[in-house]
Amino acid sequence: METPKFYQKLEANAVLLQRFARHLTNDPSEARHLYREASFQASKKRTQLRGEENFKDWLKEILIDTFKKKFTQQTKLRTGKLSLPGGGKLVA
Repeated sequence: METPKFYQKLEANAVLLQRFARHLTNDPSEARHLYREASFQASKKRTQLRGEENFKDWLKEILIDTFKKKFTQQTKLRTGKLSLPGGGKLVA
């Protein structure tokens, strides 16, 4: 998909994605961060999109994957199991 068209479609689906992010996080601030990160990830992966008819579903998958990754990192941080570069561990 061409870059201008991608950003037009992303903008057209912004409200849907923001609502979905709010539903996942149940927090307005976290939802904004999640939406921004997922939009960034989608932008990086836009060449992987196959067919425009799946655009919304593709965006939702990226949002969900971003949420899961963030949730996993936060859980590891809370439990003290987050590995740091060089093999160190963060102790909470």
